[in-house]
Amino acid sequence: MSNVEAKKVTPRASAKTVTTTGGGFSMWVKLTLAVISLFFGILTPPLFTRAEEAATTTNDEDTASTPSGTEECTTNPDGTSSCAYSTLGSSDTLFPCNEDILDQYLHEDAVPGYHVVCFSAAHNPEKAAKDFLQVTYYLEGFRNKTVTQTFPKFKGKFSWKHIKFGLERKLKLEMKEWMDGFQPWAIFTPLGQRVIDAGVDDPETDDLILDVLLRFQTVLVYEGGQFIWPGVKENFLRPVNLYSIMPMGDLSNRPDQVVTLRTLSLHPLVIVVEDFLTSEECDYIQKIAEPDMEYSNVVLRDDDHGRPASDFRTSQSTFVRSTGDPTLLDIEFRTASLVRVPRQHQEDVQVLRYGPGEKYDHHHDYFDPNAYQNDPDTLEAIDNGRHNRLATVLWYLSEVEQGGETAFPRYENAVPMTMQDCEAGIKVKPEKGRVIIFYSLLPNGKPDPLSLHGACPVEEGVKWAANKWVWNVPREFIHKVEYRQKEE
Repeated sequence: MSNVEAKKVTPRASAKTVTTTGGGFSMWVKLTLAVISLFFGILTPPLFTRAEEAATTTNDEDTASTPSGTEECTTNPDGTSSCAYSTLGSSDTLFPCNEDILDQYLHEDAVPGYHVVCFSAAHNPEKAAKDFLQVTYYLEGFRNKTVTQTFPKFKGKFSWKHIKFGLERKLKLEMKEWMDGFQPWAIFTPLGQRVIDAGVDDPETDDLILDVLLRFQTVLVYEGGQFIWPGVKENFLRPVNLYSIMPMGDLSNRPDQVVTLRTLSLHPLVIVVEDFLTSEECDYIQKIAEPDMEYSNVVLRDDDHGRPASDFRTSQSTFVRSTGDPTLLDIEFRTASLVRVPRQHQEDVQVLRYGPGEKYDHHHDYFDPNAYQNDPDTLEAIDNGRHNRLATVLWYLSEVEQGGETAFPRYENAVPMTMQDCEAGIKVKPEKGRVIIFYSLLPNGKPDPLSLHGACPVEEGVKWAANKWVWNVPREFIHKVEYRQKEE
């Protein structure tokens, strides 16, 4: 058992703290992103109004180390020299591709479906095509696995269609177009704003798209098409300014709130956030949910049909809608900003109460289509696996005197002895106001079997908690699943 089993999840090693500079996006960037969003509706509209997390760096001097217009020349393996420079100037580059930035997004191991990509304009006077675009790929987010491509201008300008083709070839994304059960890939800024996805290659927007990519310089590619916070390493700390950058469609004028994401585990990816909810919010959710609490149901897999829900879980629960409730609505916006996925992807919150001895056996929150072959309604609701739960944001609404931890028994590929085993892997102690994010899908869109989790029996006291399930598709696609959970 890992030492995070302690009543507070405690770090095992000193973690690198990432600081945030105080600068904001230039009006040029806001206008450019807004214009592209009018064409395709794929970018985050609130960049127009609130986008103050401009660049994340631990050394302000590094971001200004290269004056605008200067060249840095290196000798290539073939003996030629390459002189690269940012045509925008470092003062305009939001996430320069330097060590301070890369340290916040690269991993020591490969992450399937996740790629860090750096764009920069370059110049080589010894080549016929003197001006070209240089693209560096950190494959699978792995620090030691890089590939570089160069793209000359086409008819006097850079072509996003050609660059996209090269990107798909290098990252082997073209294969996904022929695979069923997966969402199309997408590019995001390091702060989780969707920039562009696989379906966009309109020549009329080439200049806008490439200007944005060069302005950000460092971007993240997710084969599964949805943003997932990079874990980097255990105990990695990442400050996140809530509400400053809202996901697409979630306009908010709420005041800023900075929280710190701490990576508890990489396999599965589990992130801890302290004080996400206020004590008053926790009490309020308990109060409005309590009159409707009933013993919980489950959506049964094929192998479990005919068994009572109490074989798996003995908690009480109810679903609560945010319609007409400013408190819940605010928390939904906050949750959307936390995970950088639109609020329209959230299910109604499920409030849970565990009394002494009550528990929920280990299970996955995603729907494996292979386990529901005799359940056509569920298969239709999840589109045979194409639509699925991306992440769970688990809110802890109370302290628990003893027991009631959330267990991840397959931490680092551990194997639990039973589906009730609370000794394998790691456990998170409930603390009022704390939330954890754990991801059911990998960045490549495939389910993560290591996300197996359960609620350990409460030994003393009462545990209140709530689930916010976040899908990889908007809400209109998941009503059938929500309905089945509430009615069964």
